[in-house]
Amino acid sequence: MKPLMIYDADCPACKVYTKGFVQLGWLDPEARQSNRTCQDKGIMHRLDHERARHELPLVDLEGPEVRYGVDAMLTVIGFRFPGFARFVERTFLYGWTKRLYAFFSYNRRVVFPAEPERWQLLDFAPRFHMRYRLMLIGLLFGIAGMVHWLAVGTLALETVLPLMLTLACGYVAVYQTSTTDRFPNWLDWVGHLGMSILLGAIVKVVGILTGFEFLELVGNAVMVWQFVVRLRVMLLPLWLVVPFMLLVLLN
Repeated sequence: MKPLMIYDADCPACKVYTKGFVQLGWLDPEARQSNRTCQDKGIMHRLDHERARHELPLVDLEGPEVRYGVDAMLTVIGFRFPGFARFVERTFLYGWTKRLYAFFSYNRRVVFPAEPERWQLLDFAPRFHMRYRLMLIGLLFGIAGMVHWLAVGTLALETVLPLMLTLACGYVAVYQTSTTDRFPNWLDWVGHLGMSILLGAIVKVVGILTGFEFLELVGNAVMVWQFVVRLRVMLLPLWLVVPFMLLVLLN
């Protein structure tokens, strides 16, 4: 088999793990290519483009086979550890790994925001998936709420009310700016909001635990910075920073 793994250039995690395969010697450097640089029509015609959005493809350049996602990763791992790859494929780990891969893959544009409205010959932007998006939102706000509870000891009205106001304002902004798919777009925005809060909250808790009070201010700055970046990604109005700043300042 002569493999070629095509990765999503807008996904830092995809870059890291495919580059890791190269550095470990499991893939040759020329066997790793981004979707931006892949322009071989023969290769692109062999791909299931819809599936490739959610599962990175591994193309056999010497044969007709194309493997995707977890199967592609296990194939590469199997070059060095065939016994381990077969073990995963034949046990419950295979199903769990595919679910975990899908959860991250469908949500990777929320975890790692990418520039909007950029056309690409080989588009790997994942489609919206309701169940996985709701799972991500629950996970993000669950962790952020737990972190806040551990740091402050309570979830008071000064936390809940500004959060509800921010969510409501976000819905209004999405309704005004979106002509279709308003609810999925709002859920995307809620996911971006959760990521902004979580990233800043982690920095703040580190400051509390270590006694470095300046990290609490850094955490607030990280929240606002991430929030603004994600507003621009979603092409939403910057006035949404106002209710978000209220949430940040009261907490």
